[in-house]
Amino acid sequence: MKYILGLLFMGAFLNAVDCDNLGQVKKGIMLVQGQFYVIDEFGEHAVQNCFVDKELRNRTQQEIIEYLNSGCCIFVKKYSDGQYAIQGHVGLPGGGVGGATVGFWGGKFLVHFVGHGIIGVVSALTGPFSTATAGGLEACFFPIIESASNVVGLGAGMALAVLTGPA
Repeated sequence: MKYILGLLFMGAFLNAVDCDNLGQVKKGIMLVQGQFYVIDEFGEHAVQNCFVDKELRNRTQQEIIEYLNSGCCIFVKKYSDGQYAIQGHVGLPGGGVGGATVGFWGGKFLVHFVGHGIIGVVSALTGPFSTATAGGLEACFFPIIESASNVVGLGAGMALAVLTGPA
């Protein structure tokens, strides 16, 4: 069973809030001398270091606070054998749907414009064979141009989604 926990810091104790019941503190996470403990209704359980995300291992309480303040989250997962695992999740800003759309189509158009423009210029230089040259070059390079335009479009879309998303 997987619990997504929000963390509230109170001294050396990290209280975890069950997202389904935000009014009640059901579970807790404690960090004592680099060792994580999960507190549930049955008591306190030490989390083995191999079950702690490498991003969270060997960090001080202050480093964990900075990690959470940077928009990251901590997930606690309980395995069927009763062991707990602690995983970090990096939260990236995003959500600018309009920016993602403009970025994707803008990047895709730019790659097509440059690729087919180069084919047009090279074809024009061949004189009377320009039609045959353009057809041959388009047949050879269209799949490459299309693939490159998708990659650039996705990258530009993600970049603009992050830039135009909520702060």
